[in-house]
Parts: sequence; structure tokens; C-alpha cells
Amino acid sequence: MAVTVGAPVGTELAASGVGNGGQQNRRSTPFRLAAWTVAVGLALGALLGATVSAFTAARDGTESVAQHARIASDASDLYFSLSDLDAEAARLVLLGNGADPGTGALDHAGDQIAALDAYNQRTAQVDADLRQLAGEDQSAAPVTALTGGVTQYHQIADAAIALDQTAPSALPDTMGAPSGQPAAAAIGYYARATTLMQSRLLPEARALRDETSNALSDAASSAHLAGIIGASAVGAMGLLALVLASRMHRRLRLWFRRTLNPGIVVALLVALGLAIGSLFALMATARDASAAGARFTDYLAVTRARAASYDVDGAVTRYLLMPDTTDQQLTKALSTANGELTGLGSAGTEAAARWKLIVQAPQGDIPAIIGRSDISTALARDTGTARGDEAFDFYYYDSALVKLSDDRHAAFDTAMASARSDLAGWSWLPWSLVAAALLALGFGVWPRFGEYR
Repeated sequence: MAVTVGAPVGTELAASGVGNGGQQNRRSTPFRLAAWTVAVGLALGALLGATVSAFTAARDGTESVAQHARIASDASDLYFSLSDLDAEAARLVLLGNGADPGTGALDHAGDQIAALDAYNQRTAQVDADLRQLAGEDQSAAPVTALTGGVTQYHQIADAAIALDQTAPSALPDTMGAPSGQPAAAAIGYYARATTLMQSRLLPEARALRDETSNALSDAASSAHLAGIIGASAVGAMGLLALVLASRMHRRLRLWFRRTLNPGIVVALLVALGLAIGSLFALMATARDASAAGARFTDYLAVTRARAASYDVDGAVTRYLLMPDTTDQQLTKALSTANGELTGLGSAGTEAAARWKLIVQAPQGDIPAIIGRSDISTALARDTGTARGDEAFDFYYYDSALVKLSDDRHAAFDTAMASARSDLAGWSWLPWSLVAAALLALGFGVWPRFGEYR
């Protein structure tokens, strides 16, 4: 059979298939070229699908970490605010009208105003935290129960404070019980309020805090796993696209006696770039999302230590108010706070040193307060703001914890910013690159098909 001089390699196969049935046509070079083109195109489509799915999952995982961090922060702040709210209520009942019981001088008027201001601030914080948490479906039920309980607590605690500040006074031209000598009715009402807080509200808030903290850890683990799985899927689809494109290029070299097909080479390089870029970006996102979860867990550890310290501060005030029923609460609160501080490790060294000034016997503030038989002196030590008073030392101790928590929250913000930066541009980049690769593939094979027209 004669072959036309200059005809493309493969024309003979195509010509020989005419009249020999569909089997020869299926084996013809145009058919095989079309089959390889479809195979490579499908591989590029699979790479695009894997890449888009992987980055969607990574983006959702990163935002889930951020969302659960906000919820965990609100839950932690709620517990802290509730604990200090009860402490400030006890302090207001204990301070009465701010007058010294012996002289009638308003020695504690400033402390009373400060306690009232703190009570109002904690009330606002509790309300804000409850509103914020109420918007989260996963915490709606416990938040509803807490909201009802907080309303009930306010009714009782406010009544205790009002009874104390409006009680008849033995001093002329004054109203309300003097500092350190609260009215019996006020103590009774506050006892009911703090029982509600200590036995129901704080345990529920603590459970919510722990639940949201665990959910944050789970979200960080899921985001890390999503990044790893996505990177593996992209790597597999990228490898498939590279293998098919490489083999197609080799076959075209044999079929058409051309050393290089620029279109297929460009498609191959674009697929390689997309696979490698996606792989590194997804691995970095997985690492940063996991780091963000760990950093926020470290931050929550400081907030727990701070809340436990405020539990101790409130327990001391309750001890001065009701010493017969609150000594066990004080012992338990001290043990919890010591454990939380120890958990901070070397990072909490400064706070731990200042904590010793407050609790370490015999020179510590708290042993000096609960060891005084004179309630006026103990009250002055508990609420005073001069050097050597408990409030003075507690302020600097609390400032050390606040600085540590700010540093750890900044580390979380940095990790979250890195995770979002890893994802920047990947919402549109895979589509553009795969479109470019498909276009290059078309330019590479279209002239070859033209040789058979």
C-alpha cells in the first residue's frame, strides 16, 4: 500500500482502519489522541475538585477554631464574672453604709463605692456574656438555665444589699448597718443568694466553660486533620495529573516525531505548580490552626487561674461575713487556685511570687485577715488599698496574670492571622490555574488533530 510522502505518522494506521470495522477506528491515532486528551483533562478536573474541596474544608476548619475560641472566651469570662459578682455582693453587705461601728466616721465609704461600682460592672459583664452565648446553638440550653438562675440570684442578692443599707442605725443621722456589723436579715438573704451561686450557677458555668474549652480543642484537631487529608488528596490528584500528562507527552513524541509539545508541557508545569503550592499551603494551614488552638488553650489556663484567685478573694469576704459556714469554701478555693497557678509552669513565676504575699502564712494577707478577732481591723485589711493590704497586693498579682493572658492571646491572634494568610488567594487561584492548564492542553493537541482533516 502506498503512503503519501509527508503525511503525519499515524495516517497509515488511520487509513488502514477504513473498511476494517470499528476495532481499527478505535485504535486509530486521532481516537487515542482524543482519549489521552480526555484523560488528562479529567485528571486536571479531579485536581481542581480536590484542591477546591481541601481549601474549603481548611477554611471552614480555621473559622471553626476562631468561632469556638470566641465561645470559650465568653464562657470563661462568664464564670469569672459570676464568681466576682458574688464576692462583690458579699463585700457590699459586709461594708454596710461604710461607717465605722465605733465612731460613725465613713472610713469605708470609698470602699463601699468601689464595691458597688464593681458589682454593677460584673452585672453588665454577666448579661453581655449570656447574650453572646445565647446566640450559639450548642450552648443555648445551659445558657437559658443560667440566665434564669442569674435573674433569681439578683433578686435575692439585691434584697440583701438593700436590707443592709436601709437597716436602722444606732448612730445619729445615719441609715444602714455599719461596716462589719451587717443586719441579720441581710446576712440571711445573702446566704440564700450565695448558696444559689455556689451550688448551682458556678458549677453550671464551670461545666459550660470546660465544655466549650474541649470543643475548641476538638475544632483545632479537626482543622489540623482536614488540612492533612486535603494535602494528601491534592498530592494524589496532582501526581495522577502529572503522570498522565507526562505519558501523553511521551506518546505524542512517538506518534508525531516532535521533541516538544509546548502546550502539554505548560499544562504539566501548571498542574505541578498547583499541586505543590496547594500542598504547602494546606500543610501550613493545618500547622497554624493547630497552633492557634494550643495558644488559646494556654490563654484559657490563665483565665482559669485568675478566676480561681477571685474565688479565693470572694471566699475571704464570705468568711468575714459568715465564718461558721464558709471556712470549707475558703480551704477548697485556696487549693484550687494553688493548683491552677502551678499548672501555668514557669510562665506564671511572677504571679506565683505575688500570690505568696497574699496566702502564705503567717505574714500573708489572707492569714492576717482570717486570724484577726477584731472585725474592723480584718475588714480594713481585706478592703483597704494601701501597701500591705490584701486589695493592694491582689491588684499587682492580678496585673501579672492579665499581662500573661494578654501575651498568650496575642500569640493566638498571630497563629490565626498566619492560618488565614495561608489561605489567602486560594478561593480563586485553583480555578485560574486549571483553566490555564486546560487551555494549554487544548492548544497542544488541536494542531495535531488538524493533521487528520
